[in-house]
Amino acid sequence: MRTAFASIGRVVPRAILFVSLPLSAAAQDLVPAGSINAASGGPKRIVITQDDPAIRRHAEAMHQRFFKNAEFIDDKQAIGRPLAGADLIVYGTPEHAWLFRLRDRLPFRYEDGSVVLEGRRFTGTHLRVICAIRHPDDAQRRALLYTAARAEDIAGINAIFHGPTEWVIADGPRILAAGSFVGGPLSKEQLLGDLEELAAKIKRVHPATIEAMPAELQASLDKARRALTGPMRRDEFWLVLSRAVHALHDAHSCIQPLLSAQTLHLPFVWIDDGMIVRADAGPLRKGDKIVRLGTQTEIQLLKWLREVVPAENDHWVRYRGESLLRDLDFLRTTKLAAGAPVAVTVERDGKEMELRVSSAQPNPVPGSRPWVRFEIDEENALGVFILDQCINNELYQKTLRHFFDTVREKRITRIAVDVRGNGGGDSTVVNEFLRYVDVPSYKMPGSVIRWSEEARALQTGLGKDAFAVTRRAPQEVPNRRVGDPFRGQLFVLTSKATFSSGNWFALLVQDNQLGKVLGEPTGNAPSCYGDILRFRLTHSGLSFTLSFKKWQRPDPTRDPADCVTPDQIIPMTRRDVIEDHDPVLAHLRKGR
Repeated sequence: MRTAFASIGRVVPRAILFVSLPLSAAAQDLVPAGSINAASGGPKRIVITQDDPAIRRHAEAMHQRFFKNAEFIDDKQAIGRPLAGADLIVYGTPEHAWLFRLRDRLPFRYEDGSVVLEGRRFTGTHLRVICAIRHPDDAQRRALLYTAARAEDIAGINAIFHGPTEWVIADGPRILAAGSFVGGPLSKEQLLGDLEELAAKIKRVHPATIEAMPAELQASLDKARRALTGPMRRDEFWLVLSRAVHALHDAHSCIQPLLSAQTLHLPFVWIDDGMIVRADAGPLRKGDKIVRLGTQTEIQLLKWLREVVPAENDHWVRYRGESLLRDLDFLRTTKLAAGAPVAVTVERDGKEMELRVSSAQPNPVPGSRPWVRFEIDEENALGVFILDQCINNELYQKTLRHFFDTVREKRITRIAVDVRGNGGGDSTVVNEFLRYVDVPSYKMPGSVIRWSEEARALQTGLGKDAFAVTRRAPQEVPNRRVGDPFRGQLFVLTSKATFSSGNWFALLVQDNQLGKVLGEPTGNAPSCYGDILRFRLTHSGLSFTLSFKKWQRPDPTRDPADCVTPDQIIPMTRRDVIEDHDPVLAHLRKGR
């Protein structure tokens, strides 16, 4: 599953002031419209830029980079023509002609040195808002807005991290807040309408329902219907639907959580030794073991998360828990906490103590460390290729060539691909990497692809009635090797955060016996559902994803398995967290 663009840049000083401000009914009719990610992936799109030189330059660059197949027009052209039938990507300031016409209906407004959104006022010097709204002329479509108070602040706006939430407010490159629109209560009729819409999409799109609706899934949907007895808030409805979709046993198919603008100052990593604080934070100290969050123990928290986090194993549930258990809206929705501060009981130096943990201040802009990079350890004849995202673009290919040129030049005999922080993307990064390895061929996973109308809309060259389902067994493919490929030892480093195409990397190497997998079990099953379609429910605006493919691992004799189990498991320990020690790299260096 793709996530939006990573945040880069320098820290800009800012101040935040929260003030209760009324919202007009008109300012709520275009939201909620689902997540930013869900608003940007439609098959037909129009990019609308403000007729300003600085804004146009940025919009044109983004059009070529991310929305190449979309039509490109300016705001004055947008006013003079119908826009129904396409999702919109809009770049501009409050003076943007098309946005100006909607000024009383937008869920935010720029004022002198501030922006107001859902009763909150944020102040800053370079204010920006990114959000998804309903298409004002087409109830079935959405508009993704990239806005700023000043024209010069549109440049670089796509570099702000966005996607999982419904809105983001930033001051320059620094995110001030991000979250979901509250929305009004939903009637029983609206709730049942959305549930039936979800059930119909699952029945039409997901590979699990090709033959019929599985009994467990049907029972889960029936239970959800019985739970909808009266009006309900969006967050309560999310909880009902998440439990229902859980019956698919598909980590890629999920109801997007409604995330808040506030998080607990509770940095922790969930390892075999427990929930360990990974950095000093308020009263917390690095190495503290979280015994209870509120009144809930680690075992109870894991049980809660299993109900609402789509997953194929507990490794992924724990990984998702590291962020979800810090989100105040998630804690309120699941009734784990009413709000900050939250009582957290920790064990420190053999003694338990209860601490009060407050909400975190917005984090500074992270460093601009590339998502693909490498390190060479000449002393240990080791090269480590670090891949945090699967994007098979020019940067990836250039870095890959540079890595193997350096490996050859430095006479490196062992290489490792580190996908411990890789949540997926484009699986062809693996094939591109293997071109540099001396293997004549390898076996690719098999697949079942369900070509629903929704899936066909994303493919070019398919006739409307071309086929409903295609099936392919795992098959051997030739490797288009480069000249003088690598002939040494290959390792892949994994963790519970290794997911989707990141998981695929480890899987191809292990099942084809091309090298060894080291580290911790992955967050994804080897044979699993994948490749997602994005949707939004009509009344609640909740976003959800559904897989339309099912993959079978290259070596089916290794199934059943709920994760890629490393050839050598090297777990992170509490002591490793305290000492900032990387046991996997230490093992590789010692193994020379």
